[in-house]
Amino acid sequence: MYAIKDELWPGTYRDDPTRFYNYVAFQTYKSVLWAARDWKGNARVWTRFGHVKGHDHRATDAYIRREAGRDERVPFHFEQGLRWVDARTYAESQVADLYGGFLKAATWPSGEFNYVESAYLLKIWPQIRKRDSCAIPLGIRSMPRNELVRKNDWFPCVQCSNEISSPRASRGRST
Repeated sequence: MYAIKDELWPGTYRDDPTRFYNYVAFQTYKSVLWAARDWKGNARVWTRFGHVKGHDHRATDAYIRREAGRDERVPFHFEQGLRWVDARTYAESQVADLYGGFLKAATWPSGEFNYVESAYLLKIWPQIRKRDSCAIPLGIRSMPRNELVRKNDWFPCVQCSNEISSPRASRGRST
């Protein structure tokens, strides 16, 4: 998930780091549970968020549990143990940082000529999306609109709909 903060409405969660973190954490969490729902077989999820220095993760935990309970689309029953851990606890934490770097390189223009580099992200693209569905929003979510990543010249899902609004909207589409 990534955000273009300049495009978010002023006075919303954009201007409150705690609200922003909680919102992004919950959106990420929903995507994980939706992916588990669509997985073949009996899905069980153990979610681990990495600690963020100076942030009260108990409040985020309460927020996620409250919002998941309010939204019937969130299959919270798959969850086996939502926890916050030191990022050094799991090697997978380093992989998440690496994939985040791939996403940043592909979406955040830099340098004198505002280049983006998509090669790393495209190399792992099969891990981001299932063969029978678009990567938006289960593999990549962007704020304030889910379709932001699609505007990049390198985006490989040429058949993605411009009206993607929910994870079910992309089911059954071949990309």
